[in-house]
Amino acid sequence: MDSTFALVAVIVIIALTFDYTNGFHDAANSIATVVSTRVLSPARAMMLAAFFNFIAFFLGTHAVAKTVYSGLVNPKQINEWVVLAGLIGAVTWNLITWYLGLPTSSSHALIGGYAGAAMANAGFRARTRAVMKTTCISPTVCIISGPAGRQAMLSSISARAIKLPSGCNSSPRSIICSTANTSRPRNSGRLG
Repeated sequence: MDSTFALVAVIVIIALTFDYTNGFHDAANSIATVVSTRVLSPARAMMLAAFFNFIAFFLGTHAVAKTVYSGLVNPKQINEWVVLAGLIGAVTWNLITWYLGLPTSSSHALIGGYAGAAMANAGFRARTRAVMKTTCISPTVCIISGPAGRQAMLSSISARAIKLPSGCNSSPRSIICSTANTSRPRNSGRLG
């Protein structure tokens, strides 16, 4: 047996393993809300999820696959070992987060594994300019806009606009908690 054929066979087996872990990992995330709120029974929710996952391939576009192929990393820096390492990383991440009960995205695990394996293989030159810009710009905007948005929201909540119960201070957390606590009817049956 040729070594290239054996490597490709291993990649296909690991890809099918990823597909399997993606199924039981993301299926739980996609139906958790409708099952926990008792909108649908678990069996009906699984049938609907399976049906829509199947027809999505035919009705949707393949823009994500195109982005993963050519928009994420430079295709010249990719070989069989990078694909294998990315798949192993994604399967490992799926199994760890599934075991710990963390609701994470298998697709993001695959993209992260693929990008990480490409960078381990070729360094930063494996990434495309668009990804480098996004990787730098997005956290910068979030670091600036997050605290600014928080401050704007907190300054719009005025201690004078809300009548505080006696003994409360005027910190934003105290205002929000006391407002929620005093807006509840006293005969609701809860203690406190």
